[in-house]
Amino acid sequence: MSLGTSNDRRRMASRPVYREWVQEFKPRLREKGLYYENPLTRDDIRDKAFNTFKIESEYHARVRSFIRDSQRDELRKYIRSIVPQAEDNSTQAKQRRSKTIKAMLAIVLDGLDASEFGIAAPSNLLRGNGTWDMPRTKDWIRTKVHFIGRYANMSAAEKEKLRAEATKRKEERG
Repeated sequence: MSLGTSNDRRRMASRPVYREWVQEFKPRLREKGLYYENPLTRDDIRDKAFNTFKIESEYHARVRSFIRDSQRDELRKYIRSIVPQAEDNSTQAKQRRSKTIKAMLAIVLDGLDASEFGIAAPSNLLRGNGTWDMPRTKDWIRTKVHFIGRYANMSAAEKEKLRAEATKRKEERG
């Protein structure tokens, strides 16, 4: 039997016990069917652990939690990247950007309702397992960022006026 690596060939030349193990012991195990040609995969080991320890539901909950946290981080970075930097370096421009980011994060990540910012994230952004549909969510963020930015930076009086106009339009439509 030839071994592939130079380290294995060197071991066989210098260590008689290793040579005996490779040339005699391993072939006997293969003949008896006790030696795996293919090493166990991660899935095989995970399935054995599930059968032994009954932790499958906890494992899947942790995986979902990890995915959700990763998605939250990715969405947070995406929102910050899509809200334009302030043209001028004034404090007011920085505050406008900060308010827009804060509003978008609250609406998308925390599921804030329409009462504060005049818009709520649609329910179809979240899947049934609690993770986000990332392409749909990013598309929604991209299309709504300017509206939310305008609304987040309005004064309380302007927001109230806008709400009153929206209520009036709803009543007119019936």
